[in-house]
Amino acid sequence: MSQNNGWTERFLAWTVADDEAVEGLLGDVQEELGEGRSPLRTLRYKVVVLGLALRYLVPRLVGGGGGASGDGLVRDIRFALRSILRSRGYSALFVATLALGLGATLTVFTVLDSVVLRPLPYDEPEELIRIQSAVPGMGPDTRWNLAKAQYLYLRDELTTVSAIGLYVLNVATVGGADGPDGQAERISVADVNADLFTALRITPALGRSFNAAESLDQAAATVMLSDGYWTRAFGGDPSIVGQTMLINGRSIEIVGVLPTSARLPEEVQNADLDVDLWTPIYVSPAERPVNSHQYRSVARLAPGSDVEALNAELRRLSERLPDAIPIAYSAQFMEQYGFFTMAEGLQDNVIGDITRTLWIVFGAVGLLLAVAAFNSANLALARAQRRSRELGVRAALGAGRGALGRQLILEATLLSLIAGVVAVALAYLGAQTLTALAPDGLPRVESVSLSPTSLGLAAALSLGVGLFFGMLPLMGRSNLTRVLGDGSRGMTVSRSHHAARQVLVVAQLAASLVLLAGATLLFQSYRNLSNVDTGIEPDDVLTFRVILPGDAYPDYAAAAAFYRQTITELEAQPTIRVAGAVSALPLSGFDGCSVSFPEGYQRSEGDPPPCLPSMLVSPGYFEAMGIPVRGQGPTWDAVEDQRLEVFVAEATARRFWGEEDGMGRGVSSWGTPHIPVQAVVGDVRGAGPREPAWDAVYMSMVPPGGVVRYWNVPRFFTFVVRTDGTDPALVAPIARQVVAGVDARVPLSDVQPMSEVVATMMARDSFIALLLGVASALSLLLSALGVYAVISYIVQGRRGEIGVRLALGAERGQVRGLVVGQSLRLAVRGGAVGLALAVPVARVLRSFLFEMSPSDPLTLALASVALVAVAAVASFAPALRATRIDPVEALRSD
Repeated sequence: MSQNNGWTERFLAWTVADDEAVEGLLGDVQEELGEGRSPLRTLRYKVVVLGLALRYLVPRLVGGGGGASGDGLVRDIRFALRSILRSRGYSALFVATLALGLGATLTVFTVLDSVVLRPLPYDEPEELIRIQSAVPGMGPDTRWNLAKAQYLYLRDELTTVSAIGLYVLNVATVGGADGPDGQAERISVADVNADLFTALRITPALGRSFNAAESLDQAAATVMLSDGYWTRAFGGDPSIVGQTMLINGRSIEIVGVLPTSARLPEEVQNADLDVDLWTPIYVSPAERPVNSHQYRSVARLAPGSDVEALNAELRRLSERLPDAIPIAYSAQFMEQYGFFTMAEGLQDNVIGDITRTLWIVFGAVGLLLAVAAFNSANLALARAQRRSRELGVRAALGAGRGALGRQLILEATLLSLIAGVVAVALAYLGAQTLTALAPDGLPRVESVSLSPTSLGLAAALSLGVGLFFGMLPLMGRSNLTRVLGDGSRGMTVSRSHHAARQVLVVAQLAASLVLLAGATLLFQSYRNLSNVDTGIEPDDVLTFRVILPGDAYPDYAAAAAFYRQTITELEAQPTIRVAGAVSALPLSGFDGCSVSFPEGYQRSEGDPPPCLPSMLVSPGYFEAMGIPVRGQGPTWDAVEDQRLEVFVAEATARRFWGEEDGMGRGVSSWGTPHIPVQAVVGDVRGAGPREPAWDAVYMSMVPPGGVVRYWNVPRFFTFVVRTDGTDPALVAPIARQVVAGVDARVPLSDVQPMSEVVATMMARDSFIALLLGVASALSLLLSALGVYAVISYIVQGRRGEIGVRLALGAERGQVRGLVVGQSLRLAVRGGAVGLALAVPVARVLRSFLFEMSPSDPLTLALASVALVAVAAVASFAPALRATRIDPVEALRSD
């Protein structure tokens, strides 16, 4: 039969051990499947034959042909262990190589499983949905949260959800006579509605949750404690319900304690965030509708509904928004910005784009595992070749091919299982290291742990690899003794084994080139990002955030007085050159904007008015951040006189006024007169080095007359302090003392050097570049070992030929060139295959690349040169040994 030459037929012949029976089984299979050679029929044929072989394999492994008892298996295991211990060098190399590949794979899979695949810690989390507002007119991926009026409209109209929880994260000052220890403390607070408890299915551990009436009462004075805060601040006092505590200077009644499992999605996403208090959110139909989308949502699907049905209903309701809430959602606004409401699964929303990153890293370590497997397979073939005499003698003394094959499989399986145990230990350490190196914002990082799924994958991979490597030496012939006979004569290497080992090395080198090309692309991309001028000077700059309590700073004048006194006292310190404050720190994730109307700018019909990043700044901010200013910068005199000043970025001036610098022009917001531009400031890539410079409008902290309702008192500000060269970390205690001296009720948060803010923005790029770099380095190391092993065996197998060449006068350099040439030929073949794969694989990295093409010729050339260099170095030692061969001894032994 023409099909009887495949590995599945040879495997069946080995497991059945009866040629006539094999012929009969194969004939039955062909008769059942019918005639023809289509790809589908061939695949079915292979699957059926493999299934037959596996049916015979289990009893052979256990009893050596069906007649032996379990004692035979125990005896074989003992013999296999002794054989492993006798070959400690081979065993250690095999285990180390395989454990490295398995460990790397399990490490990344553990993180992938914990972050992406594991369900969120809620009851029936697949029913949880996040509802947001898409604003494609401001960017294809722009997403807003919900506005209060929008939420009330959806709550009353939606039929595809059973509850819509609404909340907003905030901070509060807690403490005083009724507070813990009488000390003021700044903590995280969430304002929530009663439906959030329904959506997340939260039942209080003590007391009660909020009711709908409390959301209608702006003066509601109730609070619920998180389990952690209850334990930390009140010692877990079970009688706490009904007592009061001071929050922002008000006496608030404690009505309940949340269970340990009660966590908002942001707490699940960010392990460093702990929301200590929940308070009622004020959402009343009596409020004036405002297009202010700052409220997050968690909805639960109604029975029988799905995300597609919900999105269809949201689309229909969005079209009716101008009729339902015309004050906040005019038909012009809806048309110009393409505004609509949409939903996605909460898990997808919480995890975000890290999913793609982790899958790419998992694919990279999958290639590393393939390299390790190819290397281990090479070792297994070499081991079988070395043992050809031993196994041949045992076969001649009566050992059946089933017993010999079973011995090879048991040894390989035991070694693979040992490698699996080592890999689990490496994965445990690797997962801890990986999460420590992970960029800020990696969701659910605190839940990363080896799960039963990870351990099951480790066991399955170890067992599967062991069985495959054990059977690998048996797949080349239908008769085991002929396999052994290929290598039993002298030192001549089996042609089939030699060819197989070269193919494995070529595959190793190809996979390594793919990894190396990807890592090189990412490193060059990261270098390009690092060289981008962001428009600021981050060195020697300390940043920290303050939030002013509303009761103490009710208006602009009070807030401005605090900022002026704090900045003045900061600048009086000997280690501080200049200080300022801003409402939105560049590179910190700010993505807000305000609709602006530059004077003289003519919009095309149908285009939305520009929505520009708009920030309040204090005097000293531009100097502290190293941003150049042309014109008059912010002044305290203007703040005190309530004279609004506007400063625009160079990119804004170019966009709206062309060659003019914008001085003397004006910028207005909704309903305000044009405010003259006082200065043009340098461009800042505030959204990160990948994004273009901000079209930004900066304003002093003064409300424009007549439109105060659109402007909040500036209580949320970030200070920027430029030192005299002193390490910013050493200036942080000084800044704390200064702020405490101005107002002890205002604690600092997010205290960090500006250089760390920049590093955080670059963290994702450096993270994936580092991981792929490590994976490619390890794969190159394993490939070098593979080349070394194969070239060593080639030299050993050609000792006689090399001896003849030397005896006939060949130079030592010629012999070295012969051996190194063999290595380079393998490298060229592997490189050719790798280049063919590298370009399409590199396209997966396109979204991570900056000013780089996935098919960049210089990168591919560098990777290819590195691969060839590694192969040449790996062959140097075998080549040196070849030149030291004694021709007489070589000819005598051959």
